[in-house]
Amino acid sequence: MCVKRIKNNEIKHKTVIVDEAHYLKNYRTERTKIICPFLMEFKRIVLLTGTPALNRPKELFTLLKILRPDVL
Repeated sequence: MCVKRIKNNEIKHKTVIVDEAHYLKNYRTERTKIICPFLMEFKRIVLLTGTPALNRPKELFTLLKILRPDVL
């Protein structure tokens, strides 16, 4: 998986929708390390998942950090 780094002035859209967001719950995976900085470039982020994330509270931490990096 390769995500091209996008500069702020190149982003035309301000909203991104991430389906199957539960794949990003583990902050140690390569997928999360690559996609999280990319997502931080957007003003609005919508995370969608049908998988409950209530097994462990730390599973929610990465998803919440994506949504509100200023709080966490």
